Amino acid sequence: MWDQLAHGSLLMAQEHVVLQTENCSGPTDTKLDIFYLQRVGAGLEEEQGQSDSHCLSMLESDGERNYWLQMGDENQASSHYSIKDTVLNMTLREYPRQTHINSESEFLCSLATTHLLHLSGTCITPARCGQRYCLTVTGNFAKVIHGLNANQLTDQVIQRSKRMILDTLGVGLLGTSTEVCHKVAQYSKIYSSDLSSTIWGHLDFRLPPLYAAFVNGVAVRDALLFALKSYKLMPFLLYREQYVPKIVAYSEACYKTFQDYSPNVLQPPSSESALKIEAFEIERCTRGGVDKFGNYAKLGKVHSMDFDDTWHPATHPSGAVLPAVIALSEAFPQKKKISGLDLLLAFNVGIEVQGRLLHFSREARNIPRRFHPPAVVGTMGSAAACAKLLALDQLECKNALAIAASYAGAPLANAATQIKPLHVGNAAKHGLEAACLALHGLQGNKQILDMESGMGAFYTDYNPQTLPTLQSYPWLLDQQDVAIKRFPAHLATHWVADAASSVRRKLVQSSENLPPLDKIEKVILKVPEVRYVNRPSPASEHEARHSFQFVACSALLDGSMSVQSFASENIHRPALRELLCKTQLEHPPDNTPSFDSLYCEVSVMLQDGNTISDRCTTFYGHWRKPLKKEDLEKKFQSNVLGILPTEAMEGIIETVYNLEKVEDCSVLSTFLSGQSARALPKKLCFF
Repeated sequence: MWDQLAHGSLLMAQEHVVLQTENCSGPTDTKLDIFYLQRVGAGLEEEQGQSDSHCLSMLESDGERNYWLQMGDENQASSHYSIKDTVLNMTLREYPRQTHINSESEFLCSLATTHLLHLSGTCITPARCGQRYCLTVTGNFAKVIHGLNANQLTDQVIQRSKRMILDTLGVGLLGTSTEVCHKVAQYSKIYSSDLSSTIWGHLDFRLPPLYAAFVNGVAVRDALLFALKSYKLMPFLLYREQYVPKIVAYSEACYKTFQDYSPNVLQPPSSESALKIEAFEIERCTRGGVDKFGNYAKLGKVHSMDFDDTWHPATHPSGAVLPAVIALSEAFPQKKKISGLDLLLAFNVGIEVQGRLLHFSREARNIPRRFHPPAVVGTMGSAAACAKLLALDQLECKNALAIAASYAGAPLANAATQIKPLHVGNAAKHGLEAACLALHGLQGNKQILDMESGMGAFYTDYNPQTLPTLQSYPWLLDQQDVAIKRFPAHLATHWVADAASSVRRKLVQSSENLPPLDKIEKVILKVPEVRYVNRPSPASEHEARHSFQFVACSALLDGSMSVQSFASENIHRPALRELLCKTQLEHPPDNTPSFDSLYCEVSVMLQDGNTISDRCTTFYGHWRKPLKKEDLEKKFQSNVLGILPTEAMEGIIETVYNLEKVEDCSVLSTFLSGQSARALPKKLCFF
């Protein structure tokens, strides 16, 4: 039996590992105390897709053991995780009876492999998914994120994602004119100011206040946890030197990015299929002196008007990913560059991760009630996209997801306020930060997607599943397109707008105006029950964007909805307020709060007894009824008009439509800054 444990796919370092097996699967009351294994073959390395050096590095970096070694107490050090012995200590319990493992020796071999992979962060769960064992969901996601390549992008995925990118850029540019964006931009000026704060224990190292608080806060929290773990107070600075340097290195790179160097345009470096940058290589890439990497204002403005695309299950996929990958692409040093195809691949990886995570919960398939989805899955998608652009390996991808999960989440109570756009901005920013921290070696829980206390904390019915195999990978965007909005409001109101506009056409007939309002007795809206979009008397543009009643009354009065519908003078006009007072909501049991199946019926009851009604089951712009190319371009042009010169606007359209052919995607940032094509020497292979 012992010989069989050292054969086949079982690859183990000859050094000592100790495994604690809480929640491990094994026969009740069966205990395998100590046995010795020798390293044979490369099966485990192939199985997990990682070098066994990662397993050892995790042990070698154990802070508690290193602390005791530095304090000169080798006995204490050897009692913790050691790499000098060759012992595997397991407690095996509660092994499922429904298993495909046919013998005790085969079971022990598989179980040993399971826990060795658990140590490396890959982890295998016996008898899961109808197999003898399979990768954890987190490990599977990391493998897919790392393994997907541009050749796997289908024509339809490329075309749909380019439409999403064009729409998101237009929405983001329009968002620069909002009050929310102005406030966030004012705050973000701290990154380019002379303000700096002390990093504790460093005489000559200072950071902008936000990152000083970040580094010092990490140091304080980590030191406290370690003191509790070891039952004695450890010298703070000594422990900080064990755990904080990687975070400090990342923050130094950020600070280097924020510094105000020459405003000259820097040519981003060349890209290959696999891209990697180190901390010391990150440098500030400017466009006319404007900070691009780490610019919080840039990351937040896409959602500032609730005008960005929406998917099913419900989220705003593009706004959480596109600002992050564009900002990151500009931070690459001159010797490397990011192609349009690189950008498309990273963008689609981020979109894919969001969609897959949302399919793990029935709760997520409906319009949300507790957490705003972009703040949850958007953060994970942003991290995945940036991990792809940075060419992180599988272990680093797992860490990026783990770090991002600790950044994720925002309560839906802040919907219809100025805070809601920050959810998308934070998702983009924190996902980028998570990938960069993973690049610098920060480690988290390698089962973050598998655990109820991981991503399961956000959903009451979380049921994670592994992704399809990389061979002929099926993209979710291939199966279902996104919805692109025609006016800036919550997606559920778009059904209301189309139904109300149709009712107006029936009411006015040959006339251009509605009947006098005193002849309208009641307006009834049959909509799904979505509490945060039920606002009978909105007082601000943010509340109006989340009001079934406001959108219905505006469409009845004006015949259509637009950006100007949410101007203060339109929100507070007397005619609209009078009509709002006559509007009631009904929630038919068959009208479920799902963007894939909801409907809206608008009925106007007149004092003469007549009732005019219309129902909308699919609005124009929904994935079942997508915007035509010319209408998408009109939306983009309308959004950008007056913000960018015409030549730059046309340059963005041309660049996005040919993005897979672009050799250097910094051309996109050049146009986004308002520069013309004359400033672009040989960056577009199709020009």
